[in-house]
Amino acid sequence: TASPYRAEARRFIGRVCALPTSGESWMLRSFLCYALFHKSEAILTDPANPLPPFRRLLRNAERMLDVSSLVLSRMALRPSKEMFHSVEEATGEHYRRLFGAFRKQEFDEAARLLRTRFERNRVPSEVLRGVALDAGCGGGRYSVALKRLGFKQVVGLDVSKKMVKEATRRIRQERIGGVRFVSGSTLRLPFRSGSFDFVFSNGVLHHTTDWKRGVAELLRVLKPGGYGFLYLIERPGGIFWDRTELLRILMRGVEREYAYKIFELLGVPPNRRFYILDHIMVPINLRLRPEEIRRELARRGAQDIRRFERGTDFDRVEQIWRKVRYAGIRYGAGENRYFFRKGEGR
Repeated sequence: TASPYRAEARRFIGRVCALPTSGESWMLRSFLCYALFHKSEAILTDPANPLPPFRRLLRNAERMLDVSSLVLSRMALRPSKEMFHSVEEATGEHYRRLFGAFRKQEFDEAARLLRTRFERNRVPSEVLRGVALDAGCGGGRYSVALKRLGFKQVVGLDVSKKMVKEATRRIRQERIGGVRFVSGSTLRLPFRSGSFDFVFSNGVLHHTTDWKRGVAELLRVLKPGGYGFLYLIERPGGIFWDRTELLRILMRGVEREYAYKIFELLGVPPNRRFYILDHIMVPINLRLRPEEIRRELARRGAQDIRRFERGTDFDRVEQIWRKVRYAGIRYGAGENRYFFRKGEGR
């Protein structure tokens, strides 16, 4: 798309495409990924206009890649390639590696974040009752958060059987009751229609092969009159998401386990590794316009659909709501978080 840094981005992509596609470039790609993410994050948090420094950052990276591609073309390393049978399997293993090292404080943090988002967007506490589904639960952070917000029982579902096993071990270790985990696909939920009072999907369906089918499944298993929450990545996304798209191109072909190890050797803590590599290394990272999501929710039987205007203090949509200068350039539309109700008789 036409953006103020389109020329720099195109040249950066050109230099990345000139790198060797095999293993000799993996270390460079991984180190540069971390460096660019770290430096661009400083740009995004600086109150000044982010466009000039972001353009300089891309130009500097371009010059570095110019030299590196020549050196690497003379090397011949061949690390082994990882093999997965499906996108779902690769995605599940990616998040298992990222979530696997989470500690108790991540459970506590998720509860605080979710409570703040619900309160600032006037979600009535009385709807947070009954049985809830956390579709695509990962390590179970938000499953536990939902329980703490008032639900009698929470079922967390994840495509990774290993993740389900680890999440179950963690809640037993923390002696958390009223939460259980099952394995399954968000595109083929293993539950009868109308099974849940509340459905919750936080940043999951944009990593699947058919997000619309995922929305249909959420509405199918929700009871008539029940409520739901859905978060999908936004488009436009400003520098924040354009940076991610450029780094996805940079890291294309790098074995995930290799990238995790490089970040670990750099001393990046587990929650930080998750924050950086989450969207960069996952196979599918779809971004959607708000109107697309609203239209699909309505088509599948959702009513009273509203997009969260606010978030926690550091959420992108909160910066936009507060009219922070340059927030639109930095963050585009802000997070697509939706709250809705299933129509009666659906």
